[in-house]
Amino acid sequence: MKFQRIVLKGLMSVPLTALFLAFTPTLGHANAIFAFNQVAGSVVMTSSGTVNLNNLVHQGTDGWGGTGFYQDSRGYNLLGGTSMGQNDTTYTFHAGTDLSTWANSVSIFPIANFSPSSIAGTKPFATYAFLGQVLVPGLSIRTSDIVNSTWTTDQQWTYTGTTLAALGLQLGAHSITDATTGETLTIQIGQTVPEPMSLGLLALGLAGLGFSRRKKA
Repeated sequence: MKFQRIVLKGLMSVPLTALFLAFTPTLGHANAIFAFNQVAGSVVMTSSGTVNLNNLVHQGTDGWGGTGFYQDSRGYNLLGGTSMGQNDTTYTFHAGTDLSTWANSVSIFPIANFSPSSIAGTKPFATYAFLGQVLVPGLSIRTSDIVNSTWTTDQQWTYTGTTLAALGLQLGAHSITDATTGETLTIQIGQTVPEPMSLGLLALGLAGLGFSRRKKA
């Protein structure tokens, strides 16, 4: 009981914004996230984050056609959008990086789709590069969008009148983290949720905060 009183007292002293930040669902560290979520009767892909290109390996030029996602027969689940322009430079992860989270066996995108209802954003991208004739996970972008060796994604796609399941999207967060630098790209399908214990602690903290404010009033 003494320990519980100490925990409650501590939570009551924490600002509300800090409690929300502490228990907000996260994917861990990710420099760029491409997140597909159900929003009412539509599926929305929202990209966010900034990539430090000095933490990847520059490979030269490459391209992509269209806007959408698919599972390439040569090995990986990929997505990209070039409706607003073409990619002209590519980057890969350092040797030794585990690429298996985007492999065909994971089946993130078992059904190809290049027909979003609407596309917003100004910066083309694709999550792959060619090494010779071999396709591998990476990042293809447009050189003019690079600022001080960083690239910030801004695309959003909407698939109207459908669901994650209907598009064949497999729930989960699929990240590749560079083995040398820690730079991370994540494909997220659906929202992640806090563990039950985290939800309980959040509720406890909010209740304590309310009690503390009533007492002061």
